[in-house]
Amino acid sequence: MKRLLSYNNKVLFLKSFILNTLVTILTVAIPYISKLFIDHILSQKVHAMIVYGVLYVGISLFIQVLYYFCDVIQGESESHVWQNICQKTAENIQLYDMVETELSEATITQELGQTYELLKRFFNEYPVALLLYLIRALVIIGILWSISPTIAVMIGILIPVFIFISQKYSVRLSRLGSDTVNCMKDIRDYLVDSYKLMPSKRFSAHSSLIDFSPLVKKYISCKNKEVRMTSLFENFLSYAFLNFMIMMTTIISGYQTYKGWITIGDLMAIQLYISQFWTPIEYFLDVYKEYSGSKQIIENFINFLEPVQISYESTTILEIVLEKYVSLGRDGEELHEPLTTRLEKGHIYRIVGENGVGKTRLILAIVGYSMNYHGEIYLPNYRKNSNFSYCPAEPVASRFYKNELSQGASMGQLKLLQLQEAVAVDKDVYIFDEPSNFLDSQNKKKVVQILSDLLSKEKLVILISHDDDLVDFPTEVITLQSCDSE
Repeated sequence: MKRLLSYNNKVLFLKSFILNTLVTILTVAIPYISKLFIDHILSQKVHAMIVYGVLYVGISLFIQVLYYFCDVIQGESESHVWQNICQKTAENIQLYDMVETELSEATITQELGQTYELLKRFFNEYPVALLLYLIRALVIIGILWSISPTIAVMIGILIPVFIFISQKYSVRLSRLGSDTVNCMKDIRDYLVDSYKLMPSKRFSAHSSLIDFSPLVKKYISCKNKEVRMTSLFENFLSYAFLNFMIMMTTIISGYQTYKGWITIGDLMAIQLYISQFWTPIEYFLDVYKEYSGSKQIIENFINFLEPVQISYESTTILEIVLEKYVSLGRDGEELHEPLTTRLEKGHIYRIVGENGVGKTRLILAIVGYSMNYHGEIYLPNYRKNSNFSYCPAEPVASRFYKNELSQGASMGQLKLLQLQEAVAVDKDVYIFDEPSNFLDSQNKKKVVQILSDLLSKEKLVILISHDDDLVDFPTEVITLQSCDSE
């Protein structure tokens, strides 16, 4: 939770703390003013009774006004936290190390959506409230000590016992909560994959995916275990314990009033303070339970906000040397025979090979986006060299492009825009993955012209393409020979 505090606006955080501190002070004062009000009624001191009565009403109304400003400041704080998180994410997208950190569309959507909503109170609301509730609890114990040391000692003994019980079960609650979240993630991932496969599988009775029901059954089992443990903790180990504390203080303070050791005003104050004491303890309980169940989620969110970053600098690239290079599959299997070659400026190299042989993996390794290979890649300042222009196979459709013409454009139009942006920057190395994708024959000629222009500028060009319109273009072919080929 401590690491989340850095995303707050310091001024708003301080304002929130000051306002809530004032609310805490006045709230703690209310029961004592009630005690004085009642005692003066019994002693028939009318003037003092009126003063404390007016003071009681005035403070109560003022507290409500303060709550309004607390809510306003809290809302502003949340908006600044969200702004800072989004700004940090935007920076991370440009700087995160693709080798050390896994980041995907699904991760960004999940973390900035459901996960943020789940954790947003941990950024400022919970830290401020926990600190002030702790102060309130200590002050209440101090006041109770001044009224009845017996009750103060009893509470001082019962609370540590309660905390011990809470900690004992927190590990189980955390583990069960994590299991449930993981089951939910598996179900979401399954449904996303099912959606992707839908166009080709809708008219087929055969499914390529495993049966869905075991995933649901596993989720139900994990959720039921979590619910049972939570119910046991809340109803028999936490709230029952607090109710026992209230019952004991009522009996003891009632007996002390009967004996004349404390006044009726003291009795009323004790009851009010114990009721106030319930709020901090209940709040600690709820936050602790939520924190215990969200520990792994918080850690994952922090890792999302603070990924390993990489810095780039532009260094001249005259050649790229591959020595016994082999692309690796997801399970670490070798996809093709070892490749040893030298790529030089002033040449265009076309990488060919069967589907799945590792062509795209090769160019991702060259630009430093992947280390999933065997062998060596030699080029200046490898993995930290920005002297590349990389054009992926599929263009991205977005409603946020600066060029309004590209908003709602066809894939062919987006592909042309992608190619134009790729060659608009001056780099030593240009890499194109299927540059003629989505283009008609007329626009494919523009690709040929782009390649010709780069060749005339003595650039090093690498492309992946099986397009017949580009095959006849003068390129040096690099073939990735599949390990399964004979």
